[in-house]
Amino acid sequence: MPPKAKFTKEQIILAALEITRRSGIRAVTAREVGMQLNVSTRPIFTYFSSIDELKNAVLQKAKEIYRSRILLGLQDSAPFLCVSKEYLRFAVEEKHLYKLIFLDAGDFGLRHCAADTMRETQVLLRSFLMEKYKMDAQTADSFYFDIWLTAHGIATLLVSDDCPLERQQIPQVLSRFGAALFRAYKQVPGFAEGTFEKDKLYNAELS
Repeated sequence: MPPKAKFTKEQIILAALEITRRSGIRAVTAREVGMQLNVSTRPIFTYFSSIDELKNAVLQKAKEIYRSRILLGLQDSAPFLCVSKEYLRFAVEEKHLYKLIFLDAGDFGLRHCAADTMRETQVLLRSFLMEKYKMDAQTADSFYFDIWLTAHGIATLLVSDDCPLERQQIPQVLSRFGAALFRAYKQVPGFAEGTFEKDKLYNAELS
């Protein structure tokens, strides 16, 4: 009868998660996980057929942490703006987990992770946008996607340590962009569909 495993599957995932938080997903190896748990590599392969399978489990755990941040933002009195702030806070405070979800998942064969995670967040926000701002589902999704692209761009600069904005400027940028975009969605016919008369709009503003 084989000896009983000393560590559970969850403990191994959490050990790999801590390594990822500290050094990034590329640092997750059987040797490093074994060192984190102070055991040999053998218990790891009791539960996982490969390190990539373990990395996939770490990714799912990272997405749970990300989702909890987004749900926290939804509980605020100004949820839409706070979701964007929580998104950026996650990028700053969980730099390597953000990279794993939105930038690095493809390195071990997981495609479309950023797009899938974005769509999951979109679903969480759709009902709120429809009820709060009187948008139909298509407009709500389009509005969210535009805001997400802006937040994602800023977050990517932050995790790359190459953001030209001071930290106190970031909420201002999001607020300005969100307000201007909201006004356009509500007041410009065809804006959500991308069929609005661009030249007419620009010329009217310049006259």
